[in-house]
Amino acid sequence: MTLTFDEDFLGGTKTLYATLGGSTLTINVLSSGGAIQSGTLHSSNTQAYNAAVAALHKSISQTNARVTAEEQAQARQQADAQAEQ
Repeated sequence: MTLTFDEDFLGGTKTLYATLGGSTLTINVLSSGGAIQSGTLHSSNTQAYNAAVAALHKSISQTNARVTAEEQAQARQQADAQAEQ
């Protein structure tokens, strides 16, 4: 199957070549450097989607907590260094 998008989509006219097999869609596109880039999409359901979103939220929350703790530790170190002066 061939999909062609106009200039408003993906930043210019693009032709994508795709293969549909069972519950898998593989899309191939020619990169600006001339290499073929491939991506595969698999069919899913609402439960799997919601689980993936929850996992993403959890990962973001953990990263935010780690960064906040690091920033607080750095601020304490700076305050301690200034107090020693």
